[in-house]
Amino acid sequence: MNRANLPYLRITSVINYMSTTDNVGLLMGSSRFGSLSDSYTSKKLGYNFIKASYPAGTLPEHLHNLKVLIKKGLIPKAVVVGVDDFSINNQIVHKEFNRRLYPLGIIDTFDFWSEQLFRQPKVSELKVALYGNYNKVNIKASPHNYWKPKKTLLTSKHEKKMLHLMAHKVGADTKNNINAIISNVKDLKKLSKQYNFKLIFFYTPRWATTYLYRNHEQIHQFKKELAKHVDFFDFSGLTKNNMEHHLWRETSHYTTELSNLIIDTIIDNKSQAGIWGRKITSENISRHLTELKQDIYDNADHWLQKKPDTEVYPVLYSWLNSNSAPKEQKTWEALSYNTNEWHPISKKNNGRWSKKKIVTITIPPQKNIDRIVFQITGAPTSFYNKKRKNRKMILKVNNNHYGSAIFGKGKGLSNKKTITILGDFSNKTNITFILHNLYKQSKKIKPKTDRKKYGFLLKNEFTTLNK
Repeated sequence: MNRANLPYLRITSVINYMSTTDNVGLLMGSSRFGSLSDSYTSKKLGYNFIKASYPAGTLPEHLHNLKVLIKKGLIPKAVVVGVDDFSINNQIVHKEFNRRLYPLGIIDTFDFWSEQLFRQPKVSELKVALYGNYNKVNIKASPHNYWKPKKTLLTSKHEKKMLHLMAHKVGADTKNNINAIISNVKDLKKLSKQYNFKLIFFYTPRWATTYLYRNHEQIHQFKKELAKHVDFFDFSGLTKNNMEHHLWRETSHYTTELSNLIIDTIIDNKSQAGIWGRKITSENISRHLTELKQDIYDNADHWLQKKPDTEVYPVLYSWLNSNSAPKEQKTWEALSYNTNEWHPISKKNNGRWSKKKIVTITIPPQKNIDRIVFQITGAPTSFYNKKRKNRKMILKVNNNHYGSAIFGKGKGLSNKKTITILGDFSNKTNITFILHNLYKQSKKIKPKTDRKKYGFLLKNEFTTLNK
């Protein structure tokens, strides 16, 4: 990666700033802090705030950086720390060449500069040096990089984009270590008492699509442990602020407008408010987690109707309702379909593909079912190129428009979709898939060749359940 050491440059900038400025506050978090306005935060909280954050910044790294500042005699007056599901699943201290932290101590300094000066460069880095392709080198380390919202975020085009983007996923849940993260929290709290600076924690918000693809059982466990040691403000939930497209840049990062709302809410310091931005303490954490769970139960279907290709976390339904029992059925054994529209993929794979732009399947009456979930692939990989980056699918249920989905390859897009259809399935149900934006097809193309270029595929299983 042709990228300068942003963590080191960021803390260097902070050191220079704190050396000449009094009453300094630090903003410590990941790339979700990128839109946080240090000037607005300073105005509201009353300190001279600067960012000590950077992309993929972890809690143990922020603890390290704070120790670096303290060792240099640079004591902040306030520290605002953002934690979230990334904190749980990413508690490492990065060791990559371009992510090495500002050294702490003589040995650390020797190791740092030995690697920086004598590391064998990669071929890609030599090309940058030889051919002057410096636009690939990111050395933007200003602590005051106020992200200004764009007018395009207010458009219907951006709204459609937000609805078509998929969830921003984190690392495997098996890598989490809540105890290690809580240990970092306790160390930060200890430093705040020892050096007398104000410490504020908040749990960052999530766009609804991303929020539904989270291990909430794990997150609730983390919040419960966090509340034992520090108070924090929680901006979770399927609430208006986490569903308004103009408040979000994409499915992981919010705008400065939402950041300002976060700071305003922290100033209000309310523990009895609605779930979004509530101040969490050891006294109200149990009630708060119960209300968060109920919020998902009450509002998840509203979002699924708005975005039927929302991928729900695998055990979310069973966590919400222990009586929920998803049942997998064989699609092509349980459903009715036109054999001239759907073709077997192979003898080993019982899924079906179709070259038709409009295809239908019929679901027989189902008892005690309120949703059906399908796995669909939009096209073989060979379909996509520079001119054909995506394709659109319209869903109809019993000839009524139900929703749409965008298949594609690229940032935030996916060629494989999980489609959830909600409704009453006690009677026979027809589901129609309509593909748009296909390039002109040749009538002479054989079905096998056609599948490679055009066909979209439906897996051989579908899931039925009652939430």
